[in-house]
Amino acid sequence: MEGIFYCGDVSSIGLLQEFIPVSQALSDEQVSAPLNNAYNLFIRPLLGDALADSFIGLTGVGAPAPTEKQLHVLELLRRATANLAFWYSFTELNTHITDQGFQRIEGDTHKPVYRYQELELKQQFRNKGFNAIDALLRYLQANTSVFSGYLQAPAYVNMKKSIVQGPEEIDRYCYVNGSYLVFLKLAPSFRRIMETYIEPTVGEKACSFLYSFLDGALQEGSQSTLAEQLRIHVAAVVVCKALSEHVRNIGEITDRGLYYTNIQANTAENQNVNQASDSERARQAAQLDDSARQYLHRLIRWVENNLPDKFAGHPEDVFNRDNDQKHTFWA
Repeated sequence: MEGIFYCGDVSSIGLLQEFIPVSQALSDEQVSAPLNNAYNLFIRPLLGDALADSFIGLTGVGAPAPTEKQLHVLELLRRATANLAFWYSFTELNTHITDQGFQRIEGDTHKPVYRYQELELKQQFRNKGFNAIDALLRYLQANTSVFSGYLQAPAYVNMKKSIVQGPEEIDRYCYVNGSYLVFLKLAPSFRRIMETYIEPTVGEKACSFLYSFLDGALQEGSQSTLAEQLRIHVAAVVVCKALSEHVRNIGEITDRGLYYTNIQANTAENQNVNQASDSERARQAAQLDDSARQYLHRLIRWVENNLPDKFAGHPEDVFNRDNDQKHTFWA
């Protein structure tokens, strides 16, 4: 088996047991496809083919011994791959596919888990896997001098060209535990909000100045410093507005949703998790909308004071006019 779980004489099951307590009787062939699928579906799109293949190459025959930091990356990659494989292929791993069709696996001394245990297991696999991806991306970004290939990874390139540059900036306004997955969920809204909500208010000149900075057209200097300050002010508005729309339309702040945990005595589990009601979503969205408006007013004042040549004027001034010797009035 080739892949992130290949390591010379060490079996894939031996490596897998470091993250999930699987039975030694489980064969490499049973887990090979789920592990490879998880790596290619969830990790390769973030890292890109070149970087993803380079990490697999660290485990190949004849490869030099990995450094301490490379070993840490391999540990995070394997943790993410293992948990996501068991989550994504949960049903597949619980069935036996033969020439006679699909058969349920049952042992002589072990019985299948209860339904609530199955749901809890899948949720744990999912959370652990995506948490490991978040930790991996944070570690790579903090060590770009060692892993320079990450600078060309889709995850890094898309983040650096975004108005909101990373999940840590979202945490400044609404705590999402630094989740890169939440950032990816909100990312499509950032540019749209910029074009439809901020640009008509602040003006095209200021927004074009910011776009040039994000595209790398501005050199280091005073203009670049001003553009970065403008981006930070814009990011506050964009984050609050994107979260507001997200909560209102989908009812979620995490990638799973805006859920509330209730204690119920008549269920198999002590805790019952339900999606937020319409009123709860509306209240949360209204709070975020109010924050977005306040940050927008702060943004307008900042542009007026620091970029006067690019300032388009206060939106409320559009109705002001000199009525001297004119036979018009506001009714």
